[in-house]
Amino acid sequence: MERLVAGRERIYLDRFWNELSGTRSGSMNRQREHYAALYAQPGAMRAGFASSWRSARIAATQDVLAQGKLQMPVLAFGGESYHSAL
Repeated sequence: MERLVAGRERIYLDRFWNELSGTRSGSMNRQREHYAALYAQPGAMRAGFASSWRSARIAATQDVLAQGKLQMPVLAFGGESYHSAL
C-alpha cells in the first residue's frame, strides 16, 4: 500500500479531508501541505496504515463485545462535525 501512495500523499490525504471532514474549504491548504509533507517522510505512511489496520481489529473486537452486556457503566459522547478556526 505504501508504494501505491508514494509521491501521491497529498492526493491520498485530500480524499479523506474532502470526504470525511466537516469542510472542503481551501482555507486549510497550508495545513494540508504541512501534513502531506510529514506523511511523505520515510515510514510515515506505514505508520498511518498500521493505525487503520489496528482500528479494523478494534472494530472486530467491538463486534464480539456487542454480543454480550458490559459489566461496567459506560459514558459516550458523539458529534456531527468539528470546524476549526485555525
